[in-house]
Amino acid sequence: MDKQMAQHYDGKVKDWFSIFIVVILAFFPFALLVSFFLKSPGVFKVIKTPYVISVVKFTFFQAILSAVLSIFIGLPGAYLLSRTRIPLRSLFRSLSMVPFVVPGIVMALGMVGILGRKGILSLILSIFGFKPRSFLYSFWSIILAHVIYNFPVTIRVVGDAWERIDEDTVNSAMLEGYGRFGAFLRIDLPLLFPSILFSFLLSFSYCFTSFSVVMIIGGVRFSTMEVLIYSNLRSFLNLDVALSLTIFQSMILGMVSLITFKLGGFILEEPTKVSRGEKIPRWTLFYSIPMIVFGFSPIISSILLGFVEHGGMGLSNFMAFFSHDSPALENLTKALGFTLFYSTSASLFTLFISFMAGYSGKLIHRFLANMLVGISPVTLAYGYSILGKMMNMDINSMHILLIPIYTVITYPIALTIMTSTWRYFPKQLLEMAEVDGADKFQKFFHVILPNMKEEMISSFLLCSAVSMGELAATLTLQSPDFLTISTLIYRMYSSRHFQEAKVLNTILSAMIIAMFILGEYISKSDEE
Repeated sequence: MDKQMAQHYDGKVKDWFSIFIVVILAFFPFALLVSFFLKSPGVFKVIKTPYVISVVKFTFFQAILSAVLSIFIGLPGAYLLSRTRIPLRSLFRSLSMVPFVVPGIVMALGMVGILGRKGILSLILSIFGFKPRSFLYSFWSIILAHVIYNFPVTIRVVGDAWERIDEDTVNSAMLEGYGRFGAFLRIDLPLLFPSILFSFLLSFSYCFTSFSVVMIIGGVRFSTMEVLIYSNLRSFLNLDVALSLTIFQSMILGMVSLITFKLGGFILEEPTKVSRGEKIPRWTLFYSIPMIVFGFSPIISSILLGFVEHGGMGLSNFMAFFSHDSPALENLTKALGFTLFYSTSASLFTLFISFMAGYSGKLIHRFLANMLVGISPVTLAYGYSILGKMMNMDINSMHILLIPIYTVITYPIALTIMTSTWRYFPKQLLEMAEVDGADKFQKFFHVILPNMKEEMISSFLLCSAVSMGELAATLTLQSPDFLTISTLIYRMYSSRHFQEAKVLNTILSAMIIAMFILGEYISKSDEE
């Protein structure tokens, strides 16, 4: 009885400690923003100007359109991934991780390499005799980038739900003469609707808070609310506009997060009779090849961008970058050091919290993680900047607050992995170890770690990759003497040092892709 009470108490401590940490790290800084807002009556009036209203309308319109197109383009891929044994299945699985791993700055500069005046698309046009031109800084270039970035979300979310639909039910409908498309409308679609809506809202949230893509591909003509908040904080110093937009945006994202949380309870989770034995459709080749090229081209473009030079490919950009005259070289070591330190520190902390929260698997943890999506990176950094000023922190040391910021940003990803890992963990091993007299540390190092190390390493690498490429919050909180690789890339690009920006982007892309491949390799070796 004493042991059962001790275990119950230990579980409660882990629960409340992880909840307390998440609330303090995420919602306390946001509460500071709300308190400032409540002390400023009439602050909402500043967002009624024509320009701000146009930005709000554009933010909604582009997010809705991007999410709808992402659903339509991703649904066929979700079907192929979940119901058939296509040869390119592993590539589709890897592609479905793109939005969760590849930073916005990498994706944006990859699109520059495709849509720019000297990009791949312009090169193809010149081969056919057309005049080279740039496709950047337009509405449709933003939509294209968002769709490329988000259609894999549909493949992942809807594909996972589709995989769990009982094939016998579908076969029964087909035997009644409905055909495969008729069975889809009658059986699959109603069951998939929660996951489709969930995928739409997730893509909507990503596009709604789009930062790097709009800043780089949209140029000065276009701005989302997230970009406008940053601009009013860092450039125009118009705090009333920044605060009112922050609260308004958070209200919208908060409602979206609540809806997605409720939808999560309706998405099929427990597999019935998983089968991928359906006949591969004739349209598979016409869909899969363009989609794989479509999805991976920005990443490949980002990696190759540093090698592109006048007349072809070469190392001249790297040679110029590592010369003594390069304005970026002297900052590279500092940026690498800061990037590795903060991404590693935050990822270890995130892993620690998600490990404890995942153990219980209670709904409250998923709810909190879901609500974190409603706090955008710029909003989070804004709250922490106020917290830093209240603590009388020097502006040159405020970048230490990036550790909790990166932790909040990556926590939902880590929690998803660790909750799934604990769900299938043989907990009877812990009971057997306890019978043998093992203490907490012995149970962790001799029982838990050997059985979970692959998932823990994979979670750590994934969180590190996301933190390394984070730009929005890092720029918002940026100190004069502080740099990460992502902010250095943006600084070089915005100051028209394009060669240096390309080389740095290639370095960052290679680091993140290497970490992703390593994480995939570790997870696959664990499955085997």
